[in-house]
Amino acid sequence: MLKNNDVQISKKDFTKLGVDQKVKQLKSFLPSFLTDNSKNIYKLLSIGIHLLSEEDCEQMFSVLKTAILIIFKEKQADIKEQELKIRTNKDLNNFGTYISAKSKSEELE
Repeated sequence: MLKNNDVQISKKDFTKLGVDQKVKQLKSFLPSFLTDNSKNIYKLLSIGIHLLSEEDCEQMFSVLKTAILIIFKEKQADIKEQELKIRTNKDLNNFGTYISAKSKSEELE
């Protein structure tokens, strides 16, 4: 069972969903560029590759490559932001503990 505040669905039910519904279910976990463009990306990767000529595929390659890079960079930025928040929260807590200890020791003097 996939569980999150935004998602509660069994793996069995999830596998039965179409791509659009899967993207909607996982929206809170996915980069916004991917969720905003999932229909066109899926269409190009799935249907388009079977129907397009070699020349058409070569032209679409750079567009898809750029889309994938945008998705990757967006996800990477999210990860870095989370790491920064965790590190800053830890530093603030450590500093708060230090200040509390220092103020207690000054009260004792």
